[in-house]
Amino acid sequence: MASFLAFLNSPVGPKTTHFWGPVANCGFVVAGLVDMQKHPEMISGNMSAG
Repeated sequence: MASFLAFLNSPVGPKTTHFWGPVANCGFVVAGLVDMQKHPEMISGNMSAG
């Protein structure tokens, strides 16, 4: 439990953007891979670069 609390309160722990930035970047990749499986009519043209 002490090691979890140390991680929780560390300068790069889950209370900081240094933790959540990379997590969000991985989430964007997963969302893009999921969108590849969708039918083209379901993908918003306004939300894509193409």
